[in-house]
Amino acid sequence: MGWRYEVIVLGLMTLFVFFLRFFLFTFHESPKFLLSRGREAEAIEVLHKIARFNKAPPPKLTMEVFQEIDAAEELPPAYTDMGSGKHVIRNFFANFKHLKGIFLNKLQLFIFILLALAYMVKQKSPSSSAEPLS
Repeated sequence: MGWRYEVIVLGLMTLFVFFLRFFLFTFHESPKFLLSRGREAEAIEVLHKIARFNKAPPPKLTMEVFQEIDAAEELPPAYTDMGSGKHVIRNFFANFKHLKGIFLNKLQLFIFILLALAYMVKQKSPSSSAEPLS
């Protein structure tokens, strides 16, 4: 019965802390999350609440600032005009620049090739050569 008392006590303590957190210490969504969801007004409100709690001056961010940013924002030319097939292929291979570190010297290239071959080559296991059961 001893371990059951421990589980009951831990469960009651967890429930108590949950109620404290839910009713006494209320948390707000992060402004970054709210902005990513397109809820700018709520993000500004949360920033004001955080500033009030920290006794800091309120932020100068308003909805007009967001509207000015949206109005001034344009797509770069790469997105508006896709161009020829060469442009598409060049952009495709440009995405792999972060892999350049794998091939800095011959030893790293050799290790990469060995690992790739070891991964791709399937060795025949004894169980795979057995006759299927009928």
